[in-house]
Amino acid sequence: SLLSIYRNLFVYYSSVKDLKSALLYIDKAKKLAIDNADTTELSLIDLYLASFYWSTFRDHEKALMHLNAAKKVLTPEANYAKFVDLLLEEATIYSEVDSLDKAEELFLEVKQLALSKSNTPKYVDALVNLANIYLEKGNLSKVEENLAEIKLYPLDNLDFPLLTKFYTVKAKYLRATGNIREAITQLDPLITQIINRSKNNTDSQAGYWSVEDEYLDAFSLIADLLLETGEAGKALVILTSLKQSTMLLYIITHL
Repeated sequence: SLLSIYRNLFVYYSSVKDLKSALLYIDKAKKLAIDNADTTELSLIDLYLASFYWSTFRDHEKALMHLNAAKKVLTPEANYAKFVDLLLEEATIYSEVDSLDKAEELFLEVKQLALSKSNTPKYVDALVNLANIYLEKGNLSKVEENLAEIKLYPLDNLDFPLLTKFYTVKAKYLRATGNIREAITQLDPLITQIINRSKNNTDSQAGYWSVEDEYLDAFSLIADLLLETGEAGKALVILTSLKQSTMLLYIITHL
């Protein structure tokens, strides 16, 4: 359909950072949805725009505005998958702006919805993010409880950014409990995977790969850990190994 074409063009132009064209096509999609009185499609457009404003500009106010608009239409009964994605996006934004109580409430809602549908990937997603929230709050016993539950599930079905977040949270917990060497051991193979992915990623080779926040957190953490253990040389080697990818400049400017 024409709506799908417009949405796909929005996604494409967003990915290559042509923001003017991206907004042009999502506006065309929105006008068409309004003409068709398609409230569900409008809510999906709001989801796209929420993600766009958050990932591109870190504009939490506009992102939350669009998520709230979508929430008025979508329901967990009729739109389970989209509704859960909405909650995860909303919870992530609140956690990033330090509204930890609100983020915890939303991740708990995702956890319950995922449990009701036996949706293991989303259930584990909620557990990982809740562990991170409890870590931020300094509640190490709850972190340990969530990490122990995550161990009960296979991690093969997790997407790589979430898997990265899991190992980063686990490493932060080990650091907080005095196990710095074990934290480094947990992160080492992960860092290697991220480097390899950056080298093999076709978007990276084209010069516009979007680096996930989870990858930056992992690099920032291992750099800190290596400096704490007096291994500045190894930290430099890890960063230097990224020299041929677009990640290096991005990481240096965000440390």
